[in-house]
Amino acid sequence: MNDNLIFALLLIILVCSSCVLFYMLYNSKRTASVSDTQIRNHQKQNEIYRLGRIYQKIPLIRTEYNRIREKIALLMPGDIVTINHETTVVVTKSLIKGMLILLASLLLAGGDLYFSLAGVMVSYLVFTQSYRGMIERKEIRILTQFADFLEDIRHYYHDMHLIDDAIYATMEHMEKDLAPHILRLYEILKSPNISLEVEKYAQSSPNRFFTTLASICVSITDYGDKKTEQGGSLFLRNLNYLREEVLMELNRKEQINYRFHSLVQISLFPLIFIKPIEFWAKNIMEGMANIYNGLYGLIAMLAIFFITFFCYTLVCIYKDDDKGQLIEDSIWHRVSSKQPISGLLNREINRHYTKYLSIDTSLKQIGDQTGPKSFLFKRIVYGCVGAATIFIVTVSIPFYQKDNLRHNFSEAFQSMNVADEETTKTMEEIAQEVLPLCEHRNLSVEEIADVVLQNTDLHQEVYVNMVATVIYDRVISLKNTFYRFYYLIFIATGFLLGYMVPMWMLNYRVKANEMSKEDEVNQFQTLILIYMHTDGITLEDILEWMERFAFTFRSTITECVMGLAFGEQKALQAMREREQFAPFKRFIDNLIAIDSVGIEAAFDEIQTERDYYKDKRRLDNQKILSKKATRARRAAFLPLFSVIGLYLLAPIIIAAVQLLLSLVAATSI
Repeated sequence: MNDNLIFALLLIILVCSSCVLFYMLYNSKRTASVSDTQIRNHQKQNEIYRLGRIYQKIPLIRTEYNRIREKIALLMPGDIVTINHETTVVVTKSLIKGMLILLASLLLAGGDLYFSLAGVMVSYLVFTQSYRGMIERKEIRILTQFADFLEDIRHYYHDMHLIDDAIYATMEHMEKDLAPHILRLYEILKSPNISLEVEKYAQSSPNRFFTTLASICVSITDYGDKKTEQGGSLFLRNLNYLREEVLMELNRKEQINYRFHSLVQISLFPLIFIKPIEFWAKNIMEGMANIYNGLYGLIAMLAIFFITFFCYTLVCIYKDDDKGQLIEDSIWHRVSSKQPISGLLNREINRHYTKYLSIDTSLKQIGDQTGPKSFLFKRIVYGCVGAATIFIVTVSIPFYQKDNLRHNFSEAFQSMNVADEETTKTMEEIAQEVLPLCEHRNLSVEEIADVVLQNTDLHQEVYVNMVATVIYDRVISLKNTFYRFYYLIFIATGFLLGYMVPMWMLNYRVKANEMSKEDEVNQFQTLILIYMHTDGITLEDILEWMERFAFTFRSTITECVMGLAFGEQKALQAMREREQFAPFKRFIDNLIAIDSVGIEAAFDEIQTERDYYKDKRRLDNQKILSKKATRARRAAFLPLFSVIGLYLLAPIIIAAVQLLLSLVAATSI
């Protein structure tokens, strides 16, 4: 009764919270057209503003709120009020979806603690996927508007021949999502210290395309436009190259959305069917309730939850297109740097230096700059969490079994000859009532029958003996239910699995990232096409722009830039020796040749064979996405197969075998 009351209260709280959030969201639409000045003047009366303040005070939501706000600030540069307003709307929409999933999970759980906890996990995943999807759609919308802007600026530049005037002319009919970014670019071109402003903008631009446009505009502003070999404008040709890159990126994102459509939802969707399958199976076959309510049901459910979470993570890794952000600090890095943890970790790393040097290289390939020490600490923590999880499960197993033995008599009398269903129900209630009286006493079946006669209204000898037999079997089972020594093996296995999960995920992400190396080199080639005819461009400038565009090769390029002071050729040779990817090594060979023949001659094959490289890159992108989508599809459907196998077919087979054995035993008597 207490459990039901708790769940009822949780449902009421969730429903009320959802209604409040929906009202806030609906009311925000009426204030969306209000100017920023009006919003500032009415902050205390603005429900969205107050809701945002509430989010920032809740520990779990505050972390996600700040993370979303950082991304919104890149996509919507403006005052803090506008950014917070948009962030609150995104968080509110995502929370409503998550809370609806949580509400449905609690309704389906029917008091099942483990399924309720899984519902909490799934609702959080839905929450994160929801706000990521909204941010991704906003990014695509801005990128589409940016492609149209590049076409418009060409038209105005033909008439005005001044970049800042052409940009200003396009702003009269510009979409609101793109306008703040172009206004920022216009302010940079009008700034007295353009180089400093460009450097600041490079750190806060929403993507590399805006940074490239800023660089193109600044270089033409500083050195002037000039005619190309074909007689056209260098600025307009560079805009063409940039627009081709933008369109190719939009096409790639469209392909990602098409190939990965609903895969994330498919990986989570099978969890919904666990309880309906259990309810259906209990009603069609005798003995299914004991299986689902017993140890196998618990283990199967936990296994499905683990498989679902693991497959969901794999699908997200393959679908995730959020590259370009390095991880330079984390909670793992901060904690692992403190003594005595740091000393112990360093001792382990020094014992296996070569192994952790390879791990450090893999971490840098996926953008993790925190180092092998924080990674080792993360593995240990994951191992401890895995061991603690298995420990909690194994400790709860005896309590779970005993509770089931004490309170679940739903199928205890189904195999016996009972007159009607009402009598069966009465016997189940009597057995549950008498069991506590006999649990801690060494009584025989006859003695238990006397207890039943003395404490209940059941007096028919046949039924009394049936109840006594069931209670006797339950007492024996309760005495044999305790914590097993071999559970320690499961705990050790849990630690080992948890310890290995970060390593498996690292290898998986490295393998997924390997597919993108070719595309990254192709981006470098397009970058060279844009800058090879620009006056005043140096090797250091090229490497710095490559560093801004790079992801897989960023750490290597960063080290090369830092080594230029000791000799350009030496730094380039060192970078070539560190990398084994053949296309990138050939690109470095061209960089090395700049010193002797110049940048245009060193990269002349890129310009002469541009159409070939463009078609090859498009084909490579399709192959990469096809491989990723195939692997993600396999992972997405694995939870469905696990639900069918572990929670539908296996229990039916177990129940059928038990029924067959009981029939064999009955016929042999």
